[in-house]
This record gives sequence, structure tokens and C-alpha cells, in this order.
Amino acid sequence: MIFVIIVFDIILLEYITRAKSKKPTKKLRKISEIKTDKIDKKILYKITPKGVSNNDFDILYFHGGAYSGGLSKTHWNFITRLVEDTHANILVPDYPLIPKNTYKDVFHMADEIYENYLMDKKFIIMGDSAGGGISLAFSQKLGEENKRMPEKIVLISPWLDITMQNKEIDNIQKKDKVLNKNALKLAGSLYCGKENPKNYLVSPIYGPIDKINNMLIFTGTYDILNPDVAIIKEKVDSKKLWIYEKQKAQHNWILETDKNKEDYQKLLKELLG
Repeated sequence: MIFVIIVFDIILLEYITRAKSKKPTKKLRKISEIKTDKIDKKILYKITPKGVSNNDFDILYFHGGAYSGGLSKTHWNFITRLVEDTHANILVPDYPLIPKNTYKDVFHMADEIYENYLMDKKFIIMGDSAGGGISLAFSQKLGEENKRMPEKIVLISPWLDITMQNKEIDNIQKKDKVLNKNALKLAGSLYCGKENPKNYLVSPIYGPIDKINNMLIFTGTYDILNPDVAIIKEKVDSKKLWIYEKQKAQHNWILETDKNKEDYQKLLKELLG
């Protein structure tokens, strides 16, 4: 029995650590200037739209991937659309991943980005899935440190609690064709390391919310991460939170902008509004 469990865990580990980061797409390079900086040997992409930007804010975008997968083609395609439609400068960290790194390495990079690129600017923090968790947790951290907060926090199918203990998750698992609860629990434990899994930096659902304002969440009901959004809804003042919940939508559906044009336009409206 122990052998079976070990083999199962190895299979899960191989599954969740499968993806390395892709490079920016040709289209993105065509419509923008892309520069890179190194932070702790990891790359920060600095994307500036060609021509004159008509927005006075930057976007810090944290990609998803269960803290184990890098930037995907889907992420770059979505970021390309954001550049086209917002004309904002976008910072995209190719942040440290498990199993070699933990959340501490991710937030060290996030702190460096804030101090060197954002602290004197208006900015929006945005992220999908695990990146959504980082986005909220980093916003909470900025609030705790009495630093300048983002103008908006935009979370797409966010992973808010690595413990995955919400009882509603099992009811949705059979409908979720993208995520696996057991794989996420393993990824979460690696991301957390030896720390308390209810530390808000890894599970922002348990974090301080008094400084949180202008938070937008996009979530689908066929996503095992959806139930935790309801808990956040109970904690955050309704005047500070806007939720778009799509029935029967899978995890991160809105990133596929061509297939979900109306939903993407809704995101764009709320992002720029």
C-alpha cells in the first residue's frame, strides 16, 4: 500500500512539474517592445506597446500553472490581447517554481519588482489561477506593510487556499475537466514548504482584507477553485468586490479570448472602467 502511494505521488509530481516557460509570441513582439531584466536569475518581461500609450497605469501580471508550470502560449496570447486593448505597460515575471523553490522565492521577486518598477506608479495587479493567489496575497502584503496599493486587483479563476479543504470541491471535481484536487494539494504543499499552509501568503483566503479595494474576480462554476470565491465574497465588503461568475465555465476559460469574446469584453470593461 505504501509503495502504491509513493508511486502515485511520483506520478502527480511529474504531472504538475511538466511545463517550462514559453517565449513571447511573434505577434506580441510585433506590437510591443519587450525588454528583460534578471531578478535572482529569473526573467522579468517588460512589455511596452509600440506607439503612445493612452493609459496611466502599469499591469503586473502573475501567470498560473499550479506554482509548477511556466508561462504558456495561452498566457502569452492573453497578454498580447491585453497589450492591444489596454495599451498599458505590462510586467510579466517568470517567477521561481516548485519543487526547487517555495513561496518565499516568489515573494522576494515580487518585492524586487515593486520596489524597482511600481512603487511610484499607478498599477494594477492581475493574475490567473495560482497567479491569482499570488496577486491577492501580494496585495495583502502591501497593505500590511502600509505601502502603495494597486488601483485594482483582477483575479481570474484564482487559487485562494492551497489546503483544498472546502467541502464543495469534491462535488465539483467530477465536472472540472482541467484541475485535479490531489495534484493541487501536492503542488500546494511543495509551494508552502515547511510553513503553515494557512499562511496568507500561500492561502490568501485567510489573509487580511481591510486594505483590499477594487477587486474583480472572474470564476466558473465547473472549476474546483470556485467554492473558495464564495468565502472571499463573505469576507470582503461588497462595495470593494465585483464578481463575475459564469455558469458551467471551466478553469481559466476567459483566457481563450477568441472563444469567449463576450466574457473577455466584460473583463476589459471592468479592467478599464
